[in-house]
Amino acid sequence: MSGANRQICHTGAFAVNHSSQVGARAKTKFALQSATGSEFAFCHMNAFTPLQDIHEHMLTGNVSDIIPLQRGHFIVVLHPHTKNKTPEILLGEVEAIYTNSGACGSKHEWIESVNKVGVPSYVMVRVFHPSHGMAYSSLAFHPLQASAFIRIPASHILFLFATLSSSFSRISLASDHAHPFQLVTLCPTAAMVMDKLCDKVVLVLTCVRDLQAY
Repeated sequence: MSGANRQICHTGAFAVNHSSQVGARAKTKFALQSATGSEFAFCHMNAFTPLQDIHEHMLTGNVSDIIPLQRGHFIVVLHPHTKNKTPEILLGEVEAIYTNSGACGSKHEWIESVNKVGVPSYVMVRVFHPSHGMAYSSLAFHPLQASAFIRIPASHILFLFATLSSSFSRISLASDHAHPFQLVTLCPTAAMVMDKLCDKVVLVLTCVRDLQAY
């Protein structure tokens, strides 16, 4: 009996310690994410200063405690694959957000929303291409009637349209039921932000590279 009792006591102690360790790791990870996000946000503001005339919230990417970035939001991004090709400004709908602690070898984990542009390690977006006027289409490959999805690093997130999305017009279309696509028409303010970023795409690329160099 005494041996059994010792085993039970040992098992109970192990469970408590394991729970404490998990809680401590979670707190440490959250602290690292917050610190990394705050540092990135500061660097983002410095790097994007040349673009502040485009919109009053350009320096923060329009992401904040009041306006968090989350799935379903539309964002403006710089195409991440710009080496040896012309830089491109894209409109994307957020499909998923991932983050990590920033430590070497740390895993990327799904997160529901973020309140700083530097908290995500990357976001997955569905790309909307210019169609006509202020309209954008999710149809990327006409022969296949398919959409395109791209992984966007935090450094390439330019602006969140969350507060403007209620003014967007959105309709679903399909050449057949198996290949639906969507057409989104921006409001004038969002269209202006897109146009100005496209006009200054070379400067945008410089700002992104400056941010990556911090």
